[in-house]
Amino acid sequence: MGLHRHQGADRFTADDLVALRFLSIKITADAVGALLCDRAEEFNDLLEHVGPDRDLADVLETELAGGSQWPAWRLHERLCTIDGVDWVTAGKLLARKRPRLIPMYDSVVREVVGSPAEFWPALHQTLRVDGAALHHRLLRLRAAASLPPSISTLRVFDVLAWMSGQSDRSSR
Repeated sequence: MGLHRHQGADRFTADDLVALRFLSIKITADAVGALLCDRAEEFNDLLEHVGPDRDLADVLETELAGGSQWPAWRLHERLCTIDGVDWVTAGKLLARKRPRLIPMYDSVVREVVGSPAEFWPALHQTLRVDGAALHHRLLRLRAAASLPPSISTLRVFDVLAWMSGQSDRSSR
């Protein structure tokens, strides 16, 4: 898993699309063609500009300060121009490629954390406040759950937020 995934870190692959299926995301044949063939160079170049995967808590505020100029956000917007790719699908593709940098964000998570105008910068700030207290708490929760270091703190956050949202939906 590690070597193959690392080799494809700066390009979208069929493995990424299979991973979407495990997240109950259906992607059309036209979207597959755009992502892997017709517009592959465009998307892979943008993905390369996002830079290497790194903890969102470690990203400098100046990188995110540009908002829509942040390479990850630009790539998200461009992915949404593919017919059949919505904001959830684009976000999950990015989260697959940069699991330590990009959080999962869907309608369930949005119900839990709200709909901040710029979710990634808001989460980034929250992860860094008080000496990165939330980031360190997520690390402790990962260890308490006996999860390997390959599971990013953002995935721990994503799962907790999603489980909370699902629980809230079930209790209605």
